[in-house]
Amino acid sequence: MHPPTRRRTVAAAVLALVLAAEPTWASVGDRSPAYQRCTAVCRQQLCRDSPSKPASSPPDSHPAPFSAYSPSLLWPCEATCSYACQQYLTDLALSHSPRPSARETEPGGALEGLPLGHQVQFHGKWPFHRLDFSSLPLVPFLPLRLVGLFLPRLQEPLSVFFSLANLYAHYLGLVSLRTLHRRGRMQEGRRLARVYEVYAWTGLNAWIWSVVFHTRDVGWTERADYFAAAWTMVASLWVAVVRIQGWYASSSKGKTLAPSQRRAALVWTASLVALFLLHCAYLGLRDRFDYTYNMRFNVLVALSTIFLWALWTLAQSRLPTPSNFSRRQLSSYPSARSRFRAPHYLSPLPPLLLLPALTALELLDFPPLGPGGLRLLDAHALWHASTVPVVRMWYAFLVRDVRWIDGQGEGGDPNSVLPRVPAAVRRTGAEEGEGEGGAKWVLEKVLSEGRRMTGLGTGGGLGIFGGFGAAGGEHGAGGEAEGKGTGEGQGEGAEVNRDGRRD
Repeated sequence: MHPPTRRRTVAAAVLALVLAAEPTWASVGDRSPAYQRCTAVCRQQLCRDSPSKPASSPPDSHPAPFSAYSPSLLWPCEATCSYACQQYLTDLALSHSPRPSARETEPGGALEGLPLGHQVQFHGKWPFHRLDFSSLPLVPFLPLRLVGLFLPRLQEPLSVFFSLANLYAHYLGLVSLRTLHRRGRMQEGRRLARVYEVYAWTGLNAWIWSVVFHTRDVGWTERADYFAAAWTMVASLWVAVVRIQGWYASSSKGKTLAPSQRRAALVWTASLVALFLLHCAYLGLRDRFDYTYNMRFNVLVALSTIFLWALWTLAQSRLPTPSNFSRRQLSSYPSARSRFRAPHYLSPLPPLLLLPALTALELLDFPPLGPGGLRLLDAHALWHASTVPVVRMWYAFLVRDVRWIDGQGEGGDPNSVLPRVPAAVRRTGAEEGEGEGGAKWVLEKVLSEGRRMTGLGTGGGLGIFGGFGAAGGEHGAGGEAEGKGTGEGQGEGAEVNRDGRRD
C-alpha cells in the first residue's frame, strides 16, 4: 500500500474538521451582569405585564434610551428590550479604548462582564443594526397608525438582501427550465427539464425561508430555514441519481418508462423522502436543536452529490468527441448521444467545487462591519452574496444539459439535413418505404462511429449504477439508441432526408 500523500492528508484533515466542528455557544454578552441589569430595567419600563423589578443601577451608568424603541407584531416587548440593550452596550463598549483597568468593567460598572473596545455575541448572534421600516416618516400618516406593527424590522438586512438575490437566481433558472420543458423537441428533454425543475422549486423554498429567518430570528423560523435547506440538499442528491441513471427516459422503444425504471425511481424517491422526514423528526422532537448533527447531515449529502457528478464527468471524459459528420446529425438522432461525450461535461465541476470552498467564509465569523459605524456585514452575509454567481453557473449547466439531451445547441445543428444517401441505399429505402433507407443508413453510420470510438469508454467503464459507465448515463440503457433506428429517430430522419434529396 502506498503511503498517503500530503494532498490526501490535508484533504482528510479538512473533512475531519468540518465533520467534527461544534457550534459556538460562547455568548459573553447575554451572560454579563451589565446585560442582565439592562434588560431588567427595560422590561420594567416597556413591558406592562413584566413582573420583574427594576435592578439597581450604579450612579455612573449611562441610562439606555429605551423610549426610542417600541414593540411590534414580530418584535414583542422582551425581544425589543434585548435588541435595545445589545445596541446600547455594544456602542458603549466600542466607545472606550480596550483597557482592562477601566472602571466600567468593574463590579457594578455599566459594562460589567464585557470587554472594552470589542464586539461580543449575545445569544449566539452578533449585535446587528436592524432595518426598521416602522420608523419611516410615512408610517405616522397611515390610517390608524397600525400599519407600523406589521412592517418588518429586518434583523440582518444584508443577509435578507443577499437571500433575495439567491431567490431571484433560482427563479431565473426555473423560468429557463420551464421554457425548455414547454418547447422541448424530444420527450427525453422535456422529462429531464421537469426533473431539474424539482431542484429549482426546492431552491426557491429554501431561500424564501432564509429571507424569513434573517428577517426575524426565532425558534420556528430557524428550524424552518434549516429544514428547507436540508430538503434542497436531498433534492440535489435525488436529481443527480435520476439524471445519471437515466430514469427520466425510457430504456425501451416505448414512450413510457419501463417497469424496472419505474420501480427503481419509486424506491429511490421514497427512500430519500423517508430519510428527510426522519431527519426533521429527530431535530424537531428534541428539546434542544442539534446543530452538530444537522451540519454533518448536510455535509454528507452534499459530498455524496458532488461525488456522483464527479463520476459522471469522469465517465463522460472517457467517451469520444463526435466527428463533424456525427455532430451535424446528432440533432436528428438525440438517442445516439449516449455514445458521445457531452460538450458541457466539465461544466458541473466549477460550481460544485466553489460551493464548499466558499462555505469556508463561515469559519471567519468576524464581527459585523459597515459604513458610519453600522453593523451590517458579517461572514454569513458575505457567504450568501458569494453563492449568487454559483447558482447562476449551476443553472447554466442544467440548461445546457437539457438542450444536449433534447437535441438542441452544442453537438448538433437543429437546422441540419441528412447528406445524400448512396444510390444502393436509396433503392433499398424505396423498397422498404420512402425515406426509411436513408434514415437507417445515417443512424447506423453515427452509431457505428460511436461503437468504433468507445472501446475504452464501454469496455473500461466505471460500471456504477448499472449502465452508468457504459453509456455515460444519458438514457440508462445502451440499447435505446440502436432501437430507435426504426422508431422516433427514423421518422425524424426520413423527413429530413427528403429535404436532403430535394437539395
